[in-house]
Amino acid sequence: AAHVSEAAEYSIKGKQIRGTPGNNAKLESSPVNIPKEAVIIRCETAGADGLWFQERQGRIIRFDSCDKARNAKISKGVWSVYPNLKTRVNEAGISIVLKD
Repeated sequence: AAHVSEAAEYSIKGKQIRGTPGNNAKLESSPVNIPKEAVIIRCETAGADGLWFQERQGRIIRFDSCDKARNAKISKGVWSVYPNLKTRVNEAGISIVLKD
């Protein structure tokens, strides 16, 4: 019988902290290797106004909201994710789960 491999899930998290005078803005995300095309099944943000994915080679994919990101496909690559800061918010976080 053919072996059916289980679908894999990948979790990517990111953070953005607004700069203040004398203190640079910070982007934090640990890159995750997505070995084949995967679909965004969960997207949760705090203080974010949209988000973007950035691939190690420089490709960028932007979404206006988590609602828009859900069910979107992300191609294989090594991806980080970052939240866009809402106006007057100093820190935002994003958590994404993809499934291949």
